[in-house]
Amino acid sequence: TGLTGQIQLHDIEAMENLEVLDLSDNNITGFVNYNETMKLATRLTKLELLDLSANYNLGNNFVSIVSALPSLKHLKLADTGLTGQIQLHDMEAMKNLEELDLSFNSITGFVDYNETMKL
Repeated sequence: TGLTGQIQLHDIEAMENLEVLDLSDNNITGFVNYNETMKLATRLTKLELLDLSANYNLGNNFVSIVSALPSLKHLKLADTGLTGQIQLHDMEAMKNLEELDLSFNSITGFVDYNETMKL
């Protein structure tokens, strides 16, 4: 594979019928241009499986982008450098999600959006 650094989602924009995207075992560190990436993510309406596993330096900066994928059923984020607490409201829009793999990360817990709003 060998992808390194930040990726640009516009590289796959024309693939509207894409159902599976396996970017595992690379050195991806995030996405270029957050706002553009959010818009493009919503166009991938048939994407059901996204595997970003073993991108050790991905960290937390992509969770809200992934949550913009409307048809996602399987999300594999094992060993991606996720740390601390995960905001559940980032995943709220993922209504079709059946499988979520967060193994081999340093997650300390989950923060409920409603609990955050009370603070």
